[in-house]
Amino acid sequence: MVSFVLIGYNEGHVLADSLSAIQSFCLTEDEIIYVDSGSSDESLAIAKDFNVKIITIEGQVNAAIARNVGVEKSSGENVVIIDADCKVLNFDRKRVVEGDSKTVLTSNLLERDLISGNVYKRSDFRDIQGDQEIEFKGAIFAAKRVVFDKHKFDSTMRKSQDYLFCSKIRKSGLKLVLTDTMLFEHQTIPYTNKYRLKNDVLSGVYLFHGLLIRKSCLDYSVLFKILQLYGKSWSILSLLLISKYFTLIVILFYAFRCKLELRQIIYSILRDISPLIGLFYLPKEPEYRIRCI
Repeated sequence: MVSFVLIGYNEGHVLADSLSAIQSFCLTEDEIIYVDSGSSDESLAIAKDFNVKIITIEGQVNAAIARNVGVEKSSGENVVIIDADCKVLNFDRKRVVEGDSKTVLTSNLLERDLISGNVYKRSDFRDIQGDQEIEFKGAIFAAKRVVFDKHKFDSTMRKSQDYLFCSKIRKSGLKLVLTDTMLFEHQTIPYTNKYRLKNDVLSGVYLFHGLLIRKSCLDYSVLFKILQLYGKSWSILSLLLISKYFTLIVILFYAFRCKLELRQIIYSILRDISPLIGLFYLPKEPEYRIRCI
């Protein structure tokens, strides 16, 4: 038996596609659990049109909590955790069922830009044949239930809980394996979109990249990943500490990157310094309530 745990928040615009795709790969003994994190759109109404178990979480909710709750409420020995904005294109059920408790499977992701409609390979897409052990991945995880029972997602991490989970399981001797027999499509607004950038900065999303470094106990792989994301920006910003005469270089760097849009420049700078602040961020354990529909 396979338990598909689909987690979502205000993703009604793609939820029907995601649920339909999962159902096309299900056998009669499998189950689908939709965990909703307090959506204010039509997500719940859409989920009720499908033969799925629905769980709602109210309060201080995040994806880590939703994943943990979904696993706790599942019945299968094999669990597949999927973000609701990810549509399954190819799924290897046999590979999941016959796997062992030392391996967590994940999948390559195609990216569908919901604004332009373009579909392309993500920057972390790997053209592989067979399996490849990797260090990080997000959105899709498949493993024996005992793996998720033992290695829970950190509920204090509103973001980047995927990477922290990957760091934890690798330190425990488990393997994170990318397989070519599964493929998903991530349907979302690009992270570079100016409205998304504003919302992510104001909601504190990027603080958790700094918290990730601290909580992973300076895992070199985590450090390398963060440096890939922020290395160039941090190098430019560090010029401000060297001399006031480098201020113009910093301004020109962000002005060119943000096409001279003042608000974009401000939000981009705030995004780049947020992880440094996040190193000292002390989030509280969230409070939430669970309801089964």
